[in-house]
Amino acid sequence: MRIRVLLITTLLALGSCQTHTRSNTTLDRESFLQIYVHLLQEESRTKSTRPDSSDVVPIQRIFETYGATIEEFRATMKVYNSDIRQWKDFYEEVVRRLEERTPSEVKGSFQKH
Repeated sequence: MRIRVLLITTLLALGSCQTHTRSNTTLDRESFLQIYVHLLQEESRTKSTRPDSSDVVPIQRIFETYGATIEEFRATMKVYNSDIRQWKDFYEEVVRRLEERTPSEVKGSFQKH
């Protein structure tokens, strides 16, 4: 349930981000997984340490780190949302990766990029 709340919050934050449109292509599965997990972790960290509105900046940096755009992320979300089985498999992998992270990996992923 907590992951779902973080997901909803992350998607709302993404909606408030402004970027220039590069393309409407989708991301490959691994890139999408990495970004999605990183967004959830950053969202969790920022909500617990900085309750101000500056939380959008780290989200933009995450996309830059992976060489992706918000538009590509949204297009990929749309593809996954159109196929419940694909989304379920993806979401299970996200949960698995979050659960497997060691405390030092989690701490390291919160460094500014």
